[in-house]
Amino acid sequence: MIIRIFLLGLLITATTSAICAERLQMNFELTHNEKILERGKAIISMKLHTLNKGLKSSYLKLNCRREESEKILKLHSTVDLFAGMQISHQIIEDKVQLKVVKITVQPRLTEIRALTKNECKDMSPIVNTTAHSYSFPAVKGINESRAFGDNMIFRATFM
Repeated sequence: MIIRIFLLGLLITATTSAICAERLQMNFELTHNEKILERGKAIISMKLHTLNKGLKSSYLKLNCRREESEKILKLHSTVDLFAGMQISHQIIEDKVQLKVVKITVQPRLTEIRALTKNECKDMSPIVNTTAHSYSFPAVKGINESRAFGDNMIFRATFM
């Protein structure tokens, strides 16, 4: 009976250590001039996952059309866009593969509302996307900083 309990405990311990070896915890920061823009944590494993830090929002869009009577027709609509940070992560062959995407959206609401009744321009939100791929060794205790975009820094710590 004692041998069975001992073997069961040994099996549980071996399984737990094998699962822990396949996973890493990553703490990350995205900074601009020493100011933290984004920060978070992710559990990295052999399976591909994507972490989304941001919001999907509706933004106003304006399309213009001239009718046959030379009258300007303003068509207002909304478009749903994600603004924030996306990190795709996976462990492949003892390396942590990261794809970091920063998406910023500049709404055009005030410009659209500032147009006069007879004035019309096609306007939609301005979307800026910055993306970089990184590869780190899949080892605990690593703390590295890498350039991101023109003047931002992506810092990752693996535990």
